[in-house]
Amino acid sequence: MFTTRRIIVIGMAGLLLLCNNAGIAFAQDGAKIGYVDFRRAFYENDKAKVKEEELRDYEEEQKKTQMDLVQEITQIRDEAELLSDEAKEKKRKEIEAKMLELQNFENDVRKELQSRKNDIYKEIADDIQGVVDAVGKSGGYDYILDSRSIIYTSKDYDITDEVIKNIKKKK
Repeated sequence: MFTTRRIIVIGMAGLLLLCNNAGIAFAQDGAKIGYVDFRRAFYENDKAKVKEEELRDYEEEQKKTQMDLVQEITQIRDEAELLSDEAKEKKRKEIEAKMLELQNFENDVRKELQSRKNDIYKEIADDIQGVVDAVGKSGGYDYILDSRSIIYTSKDYDITDEVIKNIKKKK
């Protein structure tokens, strides 16, 4: 029984070494590997910069509208102070309605901004993925990885500059 256990352990160790060496041999025999700093490719993308600017402009417009609503509420409050109790009650209801309108507006803007950000990210990410695919095919790469998922590698495998160059050409 001790001998059977020993044979199984030695066999497993041998199998492990064989598999490990096969992986090394595979990597050395021609698997061409590269990686891309996706975040850098994204933020150096001119299209992303334009879309970010459009998003900031939209956000500024919405802030102005929000401030107009806040001013309306403030004005109604100021007017209410000078009125009779019955008129104040009417203004109070008007203020509550405006406050609800403001909250709904803020929620809608928040959702719209998030939706636009998601759309922009997806559009740019799809563009980058297309370029990475093209670079991979034209360069004969077997694997192209995202740099965020790599613990260590040599800079020799970084193809981010090539991807960025091809993104700029794509315009």
